Amino acid sequence: MQNDSSRTIDILAFPDVQLLNLAGPLQVFATANDLATAGGLPHPYRPRVIARDGIVNASAGLGLVTHVLPDASEPCDTLTRPENRGGWLV
Repeated sequence: MQNDSSRTIDILAFPDVQLLNLAGPLQVFATANDLATAGGLPHPYRPRVIARDGIVNASAGLGLVTHVLPDASEPCDTLTRPENRGGWLV
């Protein structure tokens, strides 16, 4: 159960992203929401995976369907970008 005070968490996906680097942060926010629900509280987070075209292939070959990059005017509370192999910037 989301509410108006839920914080939007965008996780940026890019070609050849490593699945664990994407799924780990996503699961942290999803689990926080599960714990809030179990305690009768609203979801504190609204996590979503975003990518330029809405489709990305991970380094393991798995195709991911994501939200398309939001317009720059759309508010986001937190943007996270998973590291790729070796920690180099994309």
